[in-house]
Amino acid sequence: MVLAWWDRENELPVRVFVKPKGEAEFRAARGSESFCVWDLRVIAAERGAYVNTVLAAHGPDVEGYLYRFCDGEG
Repeated sequence: MVLAWWDRENELPVRVFVKPKGEAEFRAARGSESFCVWDLRVIAAERGAYVNTVLAAHGPDVEGYLYRFCDGEG
């Protein structure tokens, strides 16, 4: 599981949690455990949406950003 959030206007802190096979609970990733190549596509889409709405040159459009993903258009 990858947990990420926007902070300080343009930073995306990321926390990774893993659930090893046979274990019932997630735990924080350790050592070389990380997100996978397929997660990068989701992160890239998130970055694009954020840059094109919240960090837009014409001013932030937070509603547009939220609408894009919360209403299933993303």
